[in-house]
Amino acid sequence: MTGTGTQCLPASSSDERLQFFEERLTQTVDELANYAEKVVISLPMPQMFREPDQFVQSGELRGTPRSEIDRYRATLLPVYERLLKNSRVALWDPIPYLCSNEVCPDGDTDGSWYSDNGHLGPRGASLLENPLRDLLRGLTQS
Repeated sequence: MTGTGTQCLPASSSDERLQFFEERLTQTVDELANYAEKVVISLPMPQMFREPDQFVQSGELRGTPRSEIDRYRATLLPVYERLLKNSRVALWDPIPYLCSNEVCPDGDTDGSWYSDNGHLGPRGASLLENPLRDLLRGLTQS
């Protein structure tokens, strides 16, 4: 078992770890729904698999193939979709704003969008600001 406190992640099969994740995520969302009209959950961000200083070199745009990102997220997406049983949950997917159908770029010619392989930096986060504002504005108007 790994983890802290009374909730430990079983060091076992990937199916059991996924079930553990789903149970804890559902528990967390249900708790948040007690305090909010709507709980917005962001679907997983694309993961990058190299060092940030290698994201853009010599003007060459690099990235992770979209098919690899989709394969990585495929096991998690059904877990998130089951959260929609709770009418107070809204899912938001950042992929359309960070990826094309072919690639999820690490950045552009002005620099990296990521501070490390799994976290957006300020430039990457700015790409999501307006779409997220639009989502939140739509939720407050309905």
